[in-house]
Amino acid sequence: MTFGLVSNGSLIFIFIKNKELWKLANIMIFNLIVTDMLNLMITAPLLCIFHYPHNNPGNITGCRIHTLFRQFATSLSAISLVALSIQRFVITVPSIEIRLSVSSHYCSPKIFNTLYVVIVWIISLLVSLPLITIQDVYFYLCGCSNELQPTKILLLIYFLFYCIVLPSVMIIFSVLTARRLRRSVKEMPCELRPETHQKFRLRSATIVTTLAVLFVVSHLPFWSWSVTSYWLDADRTTDLVIISECVTKYFLFLDSCFNPVALYIASNKFRLFFKQYFCCKAGPENDNQSVMTFSTSLARQLSTSEV
Repeated sequence: MTFGLVSNGSLIFIFIKNKELWKLANIMIFNLIVTDMLNLMITAPLLCIFHYPHNNPGNITGCRIHTLFRQFATSLSAISLVALSIQRFVITVPSIEIRLSVSSHYCSPKIFNTLYVVIVWIISLLVSLPLITIQDVYFYLCGCSNELQPTKILLLIYFLFYCIVLPSVMIIFSVLTARRLRRSVKEMPCELRPETHQKFRLRSATIVTTLAVLFVVSHLPFWSWSVTSYWLDADRTTDLVIISECVTKYFLFLDSCFNPVALYIASNKFRLFFKQYFCCKAGPENDNQSVMTFSTSLARQLSTSEV
């Protein structure tokens, strides 16, 4: 919790200090940071409080609220990553980007970004609701029923959703984005292809891929354990099952803690901001200047070309 809150809090500080980061390309990164903060500030303490004992039949309402918060934070972090991968791909497709710029005359970018984030939060809530609306499920989770079959089915659905569907979508869009970025770099005229800018574009293609891999590493152990232990009717009082449950549950917080580390490694701009504010080094002014020089030269080249 300490490491995750400090690292994510540092990213929020960087966003507050640098207004140029508030763009369509970065709004979902900021949303991911906020969801990671919520996951660490709310879900992690709830997991510590309600982990022992596993069942609490005397407080169904509290058990349902706790279950909803945990699942909602998990869903929000996961779906935010999917939304980020889709957004990164859309930005690299010129035809879609043109349509978005045309639609901006009718809907401002600020409203569009807000709607995009709201949709992500609504979907996350809808994904979490079955755990507290299906009576047979929350009755079993809270210790008031011995009927396990509905819980088994729902956990299997969640396993397929979090470990198969979402990672597949993230990886597909990440690979497509990386391919388009590499192709765009190769198609640039040699005189407009500075080595530093080429490295920046290629490195940006790895950001979402890195976050997607980190998500799979964080979520696959828990959902695999849930499906295996529930469907095989494992004895949850044995040492092996208890230890594996604890370890896999806390693995869920790995991506919330290390998403800022992944951004630091994969993104040159965020790394420069980290060094500027926390290592007392020069900021990314030189980087911004090189990008501005590249953009100016590209605009000049396009304006003088016959195309």
